[in-house]
This record gives sequence, C-alpha cells and structure tokens, in this order.
Amino acid sequence: MRRFCILIGLLAGVACRGALSATDASSSAVGPWPPGSTPSGPSITSPSVLTFVSGESLEPVASARVTIGGRSYVTDGGGRVATDRTATLVDVQASGFFDRRALLSADRFSLWPNASPSGLDVEYTARLVYNCTAAGCADGGEPLGRVPQGMVSVRPSRELRDDPDALAALEEGVQLWTAATRGEVAFARSIPSAPGTVEVTVDVDPADPVIVSRGAAGVTRRDYAGAAISRARITLRSVSLARRLPLLVHELGHAFGLAHSPRLGDVMWNGPELYDSIDLSASEKVVVALMLQRASGNRFPDNEDHLLAARGSSARPTAVVSCFER
Repeated sequence: MRRFCILIGLLAGVACRGALSATDASSSAVGPWPPGSTPSGPSITSPSVLTFVSGESLEPVASARVTIGGRSYVTDGGGRVATDRTATLVDVQASGFFDRRALLSADRFSLWPNASPSGLDVEYTARLVYNCTAAGCADGGEPLGRVPQGMVSVRPSRELRDDPDALAALEEGVQLWTAATRGEVAFARSIPSAPGTVEVTVDVDPADPVIVSRGAAGVTRRDYAGAAISRARITLRSVSLARRLPLLVHELGHAFGLAHSPRLGDVMWNGPELYDSIDLSASEKVVVALMLQRASGNRFPDNEDHLLAARGSSARPTAVVSCFER
C-alpha cells in the first residue's frame, strides 16, 4: 500500500499526512501572546542591550548583523549589541541561520538555524513548519500556527475509552507529546476538558466525508483564534487504527501545529513508514522547541512583521490535507 496527500478544501484541518528548556525558550522575543493578539509597537527604549542566541543551542551568536531604525550593528562574542534607537522591528542576519525580522518587544532574540548538526535545513523547516510545497518555499507556505503554551486536553470518544488498547496508546501518545515540548505544552487526557485549555477530541468515524472520499486513515481538523490553534478534532477510520501509537503521535503532531515531514524516519512522514516510528525524531523535537519560541503567524523564513498587520484579524482559513492508502 502507498500513502498519498491531497489538498482538498478550506476547512480548518489536517489529515494523516516532527531540545530546549521551557525557561530558556520563554525568555526569547517570541511571545507567547494571547490568541489573536500581538504587540502593537516597540517596547524597547534607548539605550538598550539586545542579545541574540541560537534557538537550538541557546548559545550566543557572534558577528550577526543587526539593523534597527536604519542603523546596523554587529553582535559581540556574547551575542550582544547596544543600541540607542527605538523602533518597531529588528532585522538580523547571521551565518547558519534564517534571516529574522522580529518585533522589538523584548531584549533577547533567538535565531532559527537553516543548517545544523541535528539535521535541520531549509527544506526541512519549510515543509514541516510552514507546509511549503515548492522548493525553497517559493510559494511562501502558510503562517506558522501552533497551540499556545499551557494545557491541551485530549478527550477520547466513549468508543475509544471502552477499548483498553486504544486508550493505552492514546495515554502514551499524550505523554510523548508533553515530553517533546519539555512541558511547555502539557498534553493530558481529560474528561471533560478543563476550562481555559485547548481541547483535542479523538473519535472514530468511518463515514467521515474526508475518510470516505480519500480513504484516509485519519483526519485532524483545527480551529484557530487569530493565528493560534484553539481547538482540534482527530477522527480515525477504525478502532484498530486508534490502537496504533505512531498514527496517534502523528495526528497529535498535526493538532500541535506540524505539517508533514519530508524525511523518511520521522513520525510526521506522510507514508506508511511512519509506523516504524514511535516517538518524534531528534530533528522533529528541535523544530517543536523552535516553534514554541515563535508566535503563531510568523511567516517563512522567520518574519514577524505580518503580526502587526494581523492584529485583531479574524481566524485564518486553513486547508484540509488527506493522506490515504491504495
């Protein structure tokens, strides 16, 4: 059997189609901000010392070119520049990292590697994070969208709760995802969902229209508040598929905000080989950590200026992508 992906609509969803500490990540100028909101202007006042680090290693980035308010600076060995300019945005260029255009809303900024020993490269990030379909993300892809830091309440249907193997696989899947985020997003099975959390429901429906029309193993539909994921529903074709841990980890990855991985061996890979994986790969976990250092709405390659224009906008439409077997 082969597994394929088809773009089929504008409903919010993804169908079966990858590390840092929470304390360190939260110190970067990346949010999180409440769903649908972003800073409206500069909060850095002059004079200021700004620090730039690798989002993967958290080590300082020396010799980065930083441009603020039309003036350029170069970071020292500690990844720092001192500036007397007040502006809304900062532009950063550094060897080995994507060019970053960020809101000047803090004094510490992480940079996203475009090549690293962990296996990150341009195509990997473009496809897994921004769902780009063209080489080099020439199509621009989609905005980064993820669940906010906090609780994700995973609610299985009664049919799944009554199946010990399916419930055990789901329990393991939520534990793996909490570990993958280093606890920044705490996935937990909860019935009913706790107030104020992102709710992810998991059910079985062989008559689901996407499953029927595309022969999909599973479909994950995502609702958004602004650019951030506010709710998701995972629908699987059968209870027997719900017992398969790799598929559950894969679909929970879509609920988190990942697209498909272009790399065989990743659990977010879009072919039947995903069943050979149990947990996210090391590269996928680095990507998850980097996504948690960025606000939803960030655009490829690493651009936040859209967030100013997007403030107060309505929920974004997203595509339904279906993977199916023949």
